[in-house]
Amino acid sequence: MSLQRLLTASALALVLSTGAALADSAYINQVGGSYGDTATIAQTAVHSNNNTASVTQDWASYKSGAAITQTGAKENASIYQNGSNDSATVNQTGGNDTAFVSQGYGSNSEYALLKQLGFSDTGSIIQNGTSDQAYITQTGYGDNAGISQSGGYNVASITQGFSADNAASVYQNGLSNSATVDQSSAIGDTANVSQIGNNNFADVIQSGVGKVASISQSGNNGSAIVTQH
Repeated sequence: MSLQRLLTASALALVLSTGAALADSAYINQVGGSYGDTATIAQTAVHSNNNTASVTQDWASYKSGAAITQTGAKENASIYQNGSNDSATVNQTGGNDTAFVSQGYGSNSEYALLKQLGFSDTGSIIQNGTSDQAYITQTGYGDNAGISQSGGYNVASITQGFSADNAASVYQNGLSNSATVDQSSAIGDTANVSQIGNNNFADVIQSGVGKVASISQSGNNGSAIVTQH
């Protein structure tokens, strides 16, 4: 199943796939000075299989939005936004997960949440300025994660749950920083956090087996905690 829709100005798009889908696929493209953007893709077949979903909200999008929910097998998802009151949510439940969120040039009130809840996880959120936040939660198996932020009121968090081959990384850049990595019951472990400037803080807690960890801070109010079991 595939759908591609191009909307300009006060754009609203919704794609919903249900039933015993074997080759899900959905695309939404909102471009060209859109104002009230909002986009939702939900592919909820009980035996949904080759999922893919993608949302693009491009140049000068204003009120942004976007959400992808996929429940089923070989998920993959991607959200790209490009300005102002960004928000983004990806939620994939159980399969060969991958997900990517980018909030892009001229972003403003960003927020992003990425949950994958199991199997071959990956992750990644990139943001680009002002009210940043970002959370990734992945519950078990292939793990990996990301998050990169830039100048704004940063926060970040990575939790990888029951976990297996972990990794994780957070990079922040300026202003109110903070960061947390927790790899729960871990196994492959590793974690990197880097902060550069302003009210830093970081926290890494890992639990068992491969462990490594690294925090690098550079400038202003620092602090750092690493705990490995």
